[in-house]
Amino acid sequence: MKFALAPIVSVLFALSAMGSPTSKKRDTTLEVEARQAQCDIATCLQTIGNETAGIIVPCGLAINNLANINQAIAQGQQPSQADVTGLTSNTVQCVFQSIAAGFAIPAACLSCVF
Repeated sequence: MKFALAPIVSVLFALSAMGSPTSKKRDTTLEVEARQAQCDIATCLQTIGNETAGIIVPCGLAINNLANINQAIAQGQQPSQADVTGLTSNTVQCVFQSIAAGFAIPAACLSCVF
């Protein structure tokens, strides 16, 4: 049972570690919780997105979520909860599926999910 729960616990930890993107800097870097100080979601998604060239579907979805969040913030609006939740979920799936597919993952991404 211990081994069966290990992947679930690590995914739940990764989701909780993503933090809550609450504000945007001019360079599209989302500020997340202090424990994720090295996490740069925009750089992570841009790097993986270029590398996977649309092969990994959650990567494209996460990029769209981030664009929607940035657009809402630029318009002075609160990002939708669906985009915030989607960004977290899709980024984690993007990283894990990219690792499973054998792509090299930059440190900026690993610090977002581990």
